[in-house]
Amino acid sequence: MAKTIGVFIYSFQNKDLISNITDIVNKSSGKIALSFYIIDQNNVERSRMFDINAQHVKMIYKHTKWDSIKSPVAHKFDGSRILVCEYFMQCGDGVIFSKDWDLELTNKIESVRYKNQTIISGNHKLSFENKNLFMVKKNMVKTEGYDKVDMIDRDFIFCLSSDIKWLGYPTELKYYGEEEQMSIDAKEKHYDLICAPSSLYTNNTIPLEKHGYVPFSLTHKYNEFVRHNKKNVFSIFGIEIKPLPFEDDDIAYTIDKSETDKIGGERYLNRTRIIN
Repeated sequence: MAKTIGVFIYSFQNKDLISNITDIVNKSSGKIALSFYIIDQNNVERSRMFDINAQHVKMIYKHTKWDSIKSPVAHKFDGSRILVCEYFMQCGDGVIFSKDWDLELTNKIESVRYKNQTIISGNHKLSFENKNLFMVKKNMVKTEGYDKVDMIDRDFIFCLSSDIKWLGYPTELKYYGEEEQMSIDAKEKHYDLICAPSSLYTNNTIPLEKHGYVPFSLTHKYNEFVRHNKKNVFSIFGIEIKPLPFEDDDIAYTIDKSETDKIGGERYLNRTRIIN
């Protein structure tokens, strides 16, 4: 079992995380070793709930406090460095793959690796329009093959591990601007971006902006991204965007070294006597 895939998953408050990861394992061929690095930002530490005994699977599970303000993009950067495998895959916590997904993807990368630097991301053809004055909206159309795209999809990336390390992550951002910045970087570094066939997976991942509450600002450093990349955004996506009319960056401090969350938790428990 010479080939290895490092699988990174960031999950925010997803009760189906364990069953979804189990399904990823069950849908794999078993012929390629899988090493998972999972960030579970959730109320409960769930490492003991995993019951995956497949010989071709290793797993690193990290529980993160539900109110941590660490950037999900920074978690992804960490995962791309921690996972030491030939291939790298990042997927959303609600991605459901078709059978033998691992063979399909590794075979595709092998077919192009000596021709072009290639990153597979998403599973739809894309066109773009303004979501509003400040953001880009993706319009997605199903496809039966591997097609050229212009934007990275945070819910699915597959490539050689060396390529994700070279591409990097915009860790100064937390959500908005992440896909656009990575797409700009991919173009500047001469990567071919292609999407997978739509039949490869179904994506049930709930976008962070659809959650009722997240503990960090989704627009953290977004205005700075826009100010530096107006021309790049127009050049790649054909869309003009403006900075938001407000600044909504998180306060710069390390929550793990702060006692504020502990005090807040004690006050909450003293008042409600409830633990979720």
